[in-house]
Amino acid sequence: MKELFSTIKSNGEMHKGARRGIKGNLNILTDSAKQIACGDLDMNLATNGKDEFSVLLNSFANTIDVLRGTITDINTATEKI
Repeated sequence: MKELFSTIKSNGEMHKGARRGIKGNLNILTDSAKQIACGDLDMNLATNGKDEFSVLLNSFANTIDVLRGTITDINTATEKI
């Protein structure tokens, strides 16, 4: 099984070059999904890997960025009202 060699930053914790197995990667992804579902967008997921988990983490990171942008747009629009 592939292991993720990446830099992951989540909730202020930095894990540099950490070797993580499938279970560790799945736990990170699960925890991030739970936080997003609760409206917590104060996380940064960044990975430089090229495996499936890296692609999925980057997709989550992009989703968080889009949601943050949408919230900013809504806040800006409501300030004009």
